[in-house]
Amino acid sequence: MDVQNKPVVVEFGCGTGRTLLPLIERGYSAIGVDLSLPMLEKMGRNFAEKFGRSASAETLISIQANFVELEGLADDCCDHGVCLFSTLGMIAGSDHRRQFLDHARRTIKEGGVFVLHAHNLWQQLRHPGGWSWFAKHLVDVARGNCELGDRFALYRNISEMFIHSFRKRELESLLNDAGFKVETWHRVEDPQNARATVGWVLVCR
Repeated sequence: MDVQNKPVVVEFGCGTGRTLLPLIERGYSAIGVDLSLPMLEKMGRNFAEKFGRSASAETLISIQANFVELEGLADDCCDHGVCLFSTLGMIAGSDHRRQFLDHARRTIKEGGVFVLHAHNLWQQLRHPGGWSWFAKHLVDVARGNCELGDRFALYRNISEMFIHSFRKRELESLLNDAGFKVETWHRVEDPQNARATVGWVLVCR
């Protein structure tokens, strides 16, 4: 997609467009990928309200897809990519997360920026009952019931949401294996404790 030579950004897990719409305002064309059709439909309505129904439909393309099945996206079709709100951690299984990152790397042009957000596993220990949860979690990991960092929790008003939290080395290794190089780590601080790292926003190429 090349609309008037605008750079193209793809967001994996675009939701209702709260990241993509501001980027479109700044001169990008956008591809929004999400598994949820209602979210994509809402993003389309938000786009129409913000830019008017006369705005080019090619400025924003919506794709409903599973993130490990992105063969429909062509190689090097996007200049940059975004994956925020711990979307990577919502993919169950390290093999599946790697499949997704392989697709992301394939679709983003060489030299393009990939911005990713992920949660920090060790932050869970700061929560009430965190050490008790971790001890039980290690038993489940040892029994092969889950991977280190997997949990089900209330997340963005969704009960029993699967979410994987990462160790820093694990996350960097996963990105490196897919062909990304992490250029910058930005800490996401706990609003109640600036010394606590809730997660990271990574800038990769």
